[in-house]
Amino acid sequence: MADLLGVSDDTVYTLIKRDHIETFEVDTWMRIRKDVFEAWYKTQTKYRTQADRERDAELEAASMTMPEMARLLLITRKEVYNILGSPKRKVARSNRVANMK
Repeated sequence: MADLLGVSDDTVYTLIKRDHIETFEVDTWMRIRKDVFEAWYKTQTKYRTQADRERDAELEAASMTMPEMARLLLITRKEVYNILGSPKRKVARSNRVANMK
């Protein structure tokens, strides 16, 4: 679990205790069933697997933040949020979702 999440063993033991993750022992090794781990993983947002971190990096590389967009357009962040939140933008977004189905 530590390797999968890229955290220390101490962090894993803290998570197990804090989140009451079900464990069992084989010989002297503490184990977690895969379905239990996956259920826990889906309920939290802080820890990411390596595969998820790679997908996140791809999304970050292919997108920009609102402050970056504001600097690029030479407008304020508030103006960016107003543009993206405008009814015209919502129609375009819903059409895109409809086309994806």
